[in-house]
Amino acid sequence: MREPIDKSQLTKKHRYRLGGAEYRAIDMLSKIVIIYYLSIIIIFGFLYRIYIAASGTAKDILRSSNENGPVDPWFFSFFMSLSALNNLGLFLLDASMVPFQNEYAPLIFTIILILAGNTAYAIFLRFIIWCLYKMIPSSRVMLKETFQYLLDHPRRCYTTLFPSTQTWWLLAIIVVITLTELISVLSLNYWLPALASLSWGSRIVDGLFQSVATRNAGFSVLNLGELNPGTQLVYMVAMYISVYPVAISMRNSNVYQVKGSTIIATAKEVFD
Repeated sequence: MREPIDKSQLTKKHRYRLGGAEYRAIDMLSKIVIIYYLSIIIIFGFLYRIYIAASGTAKDILRSSNENGPVDPWFFSFFMSLSALNNLGLFLLDASMVPFQNEYAPLIFTIILILAGNTAYAIFLRFIIWCLYKMIPSSRVMLKETFQYLLDHPRRCYTTLFPSTQTWWLLAIIVVITLTELISVLSLNYWLPALASLSWGSRIVDGLFQSVATRNAGFSVLNLGELNPGTQLVYMVAMYISVYPVAISMRNSNVYQVKGSTIIATAKEVFD
């Protein structure tokens, strides 16, 4: 490395050392994002399948919900995992998630997947990087420095990875919007047929699911046409503003943004 050599002669190890912290951080992040995406699909695909295998109700739902025949459990599990993570809103059952109104496990799995693939993606990703940083021993100086750089300068490496302040702000806004929708569902519909047949546990989980899914993915566990008009209005507003928390976090953390200055002059100064 002391003598000048052509860049084609550099090995991957040489480039890794010479590239600096930013090069190593981007290289590491490219691996984390791919592993993040694939591992979530696979893990939750198996979680759905385990739930179906352990639940007689789920087996009956897949067997009898569609008029054109039963749905294969394996295909359903991984299709659902992929659809929820990508916020596609596609579902293999004609009635969407309505048959699972009293089944907590698939609703909770889907909530996590919807958030992990959309509005809370930056939160999940930063949390993973922070955990990896904490688990790396101090003796691995270069690797430790790589994750430290990702935490300190996230926007230099990735568009949807934010600094700590913007990440906490994003989390707070998501919680506030979701709780607002949940409270509107429970308070404005508790006497209506849409919720009358459900226990309070199912009402809370269904309301939470509908709050997250309506704003992002398009799944449905409640008949939206039977809900109070006030709840429908809240959902409309939430869908309209759903992109703003991420967009504002992205804008506020933009390290490349050039802020122009405005010169204001009085009429006397202009004519003088």
